[in-house]
Amino acid sequence: MTRKELFDWMNSKIKSGEMSFDQSATFVSMTLSFPVDGAYTGLDDTEHVNFMQAVEKGMVGAQQRNDSELFERLQNALRIMDRYQGEISGVDIRA
Repeated sequence: MTRKELFDWMNSKIKSGEMSFDQSATFVSMTLSFPVDGAYTGLDDTEHVNFMQAVEKGMVGAQQRNDSELFERLQNALRIMDRYQGEISGVDIRA
């Protein structure tokens, strides 16, 4: 899925009450992408990202840095993604 698709999915979950605003913070950070030249052009709607893999890598990094707070936030995000993977909307968090 693209960063924009993740953002739209996250917003739909917040609006429906299925996700709290606090839970969305980790997802918001995943929607951001800054090009090498630093010219932010908005949410990317072209590049497909495997967000589950990105979260798993982030969890490994958090463990290596002994950042238990970040690890817990990422673990919670992964649980949410697992819960909604393959839902009727057809959204595939992996790519």
